[in-house]
Amino acid sequence: MEGHRPVNCHAIGSPIIDTDPRILDCAGLRGYARVVSVPATPRRMTPHPAAHPPGRSPHTRRLPRRARPLGRRLLRWATTLGRRLLRWATTLGRRSHARRNPRRVKSLMALLLVVAVAGTAACTDLDQANAAGAADEGLISQTADRVAAADGLSWTATYRLAGGEAARVARAQKPSRIAYTFPSGLVIITPDTVTRCARATEKMDCTDGDRRDGEEGPPASTGLVAPAAILDMLESAAIDPDLAVTPRETTIAGRHASCLKLTGVDQSAASNFEVCVTVEGTVAAFAGMVAGSPVEMTLTDYRTGIDETDFTVPSKTAPDRGTTGPGTPDHGTPGPGTPGPSHTSPRSAGPTPSR
Repeated sequence: MEGHRPVNCHAIGSPIIDTDPRILDCAGLRGYARVVSVPATPRRMTPHPAAHPPGRSPHTRRLPRRARPLGRRLLRWATTLGRRLLRWATTLGRRSHARRNPRRVKSLMALLLVVAVAGTAACTDLDQANAAGAADEGLISQTADRVAAADGLSWTATYRLAGGEAARVARAQKPSRIAYTFPSGLVIITPDTVTRCARATEKMDCTDGDRRDGEEGPPASTGLVAPAAILDMLESAAIDPDLAVTPRETTIAGRHASCLKLTGVDQSAASNFEVCVTVEGTVAAFAGMVAGSPVEMTLTDYRTGIDETDFTVPSKTAPDRGTTGPGTPDHGTPGPGTPGPSHTSPRSAGPTPSR
């Protein structure tokens, strides 16, 4: 479902679930829920006062038993067991045969006390581990929210790829569209079509296709990874309980960026990767092995707004639309004429309608 992503309800906690307007449902699918970001706070239904006990807010929701922290449940279990064992030892000491052997009773009670203390310490460690896991998931969710928010803005970002070549990503609104320009070609995605162009000598061979499920960005073999693909990786990491997270802060292209280094991510196109995201939600850097292809991209320039030439399909007489150097885009000017013979659908070489 577009705009939805799975989030661990147990890690978020009940207070945040009740106050965060983006969380519409926390009904729990194996301990997780589907969360959607919306521009306005959803309207809440006011339940009947009799449906809630006095002293509790009608909007307060308790987590199901299986979603409560494991450490707390074990601590409660160990405390209850210790009390019962101590009660049993005290009862045993009152018996006549126990009075004849007080040393045995004292030894038994000391042993039970050691077991109770050890269980409490183990549960405390589990609580600390649960707290660390919740903090890591919070960082991943915040990063994913930033990347998703950038889809609603108009911007142009230029990247330096692993080989020193440059690539460009342009996002426009009204209508929503995105264009990827990289050394071996370009991809233009509109609400209805996906245009893919491959560089052949001094011209582009382009084909049009219907847009199906989601955005179909450039493959990782081009050296460029789409923001939608990075968002999918972050969503997979947000629900993985066994990954390792290393956060850091840095400055890239003059902009502050928050970075996460993730290791051991399951069900993701990249199991180990590092991603940096600016405050605006732009991907400032990415490094990792994606679908078997090494990717290393770093932001060199960012500006608001777009250039319509990035969304113009080149004609057979148009010059090679590339970049003049790492980080310096050369938009090129589409020439006159009709598209080349390999273009499967006729299309004007003129600029697309303005936003």
